[in-house]
Amino acid sequence: MKKTNIERFSEEFQLGTVNLMRLGNFWDRLLLGGDYWRLYHNDAAGAGVVIDGRHEELRPDEVYLLAPCPNLVTFCNGKPEQLYIHFNIGRLYGNRERVLTRLPLTGSLAEQLADLRERLRDGTDPNRINLLAMSAATLAATQLPSEALATEAPDRRIAIICRLMQDESWREFPVSELAHRAGMASNSFIRKFREVTGSTPHQYLVSLRYTQAARLLENTDLAIKDICESVGIADRFLFTRCFRRIYGVPPARYRANLAK
Repeated sequence: MKKTNIERFSEEFQLGTVNLMRLGNFWDRLLLGGDYWRLYHNDAAGAGVVIDGRHEELRPDEVYLLAPCPNLVTFCNGKPEQLYIHFNIGRLYGNRERVLTRLPLTGSLAEQLADLRERLRDGTDPNRINLLAMSAATLAATQLPSEALATEAPDRRIAIICRLMQDESWREFPVSELAHRAGMASNSFIRKFREVTGSTPHQYLVSLRYTQAARLLENTDLAIKDICESVGIADRFLFTRCFRRIYGVPPARYRANLAK
């Protein structure tokens, strides 16, 4: 049976982390990697990204889309509240020459993000939160100019390996195995992987695990030790330390903040 456009879209849209976060010193000089699109909206000035040596502030009157693997450094000299959505849509590839797109905060997009903020603060309807996040991310993506998009993935071999790691992020991946699957020598594979994703295979896997852990903290009542095990991190103390470095707060505080 032929699939409808909605069915094809639902299979291709992948929603990552959706949250509100009060930025601070931890968001200063972070390197933004990760093979996914980012939607940012800050409620005040005081934070942004550095592009070609220029400090580009994330202003409250605009919405920002960052293409996958932006490899941009952040700056933060204030404490804006940031709404962010991480997502992927099938064959929607970003142009590495234009990783940041500004969109006006108007119309339906402004209404959906305002609604999403309120529901994230309330935290009692995760299904509605996810639907609003998908809708807002999709609406923003439809406004991307053609020059912000690429017609194909940077390297199909690396794209296949990234999908493998996404599907099985709980297990370890020796570089030799990944290189063999990509049909490349290990050194060439590592070099190409870093070129495409902005990180080493190990760094990429760690990012996947902590993104998944954040989602489990948001949407389940699993104990933190169980979340550690489910994402493939055996050391609870290492998990807490790394989670705090990435998200600015330890896992228990991250979960508690969702209810505020």
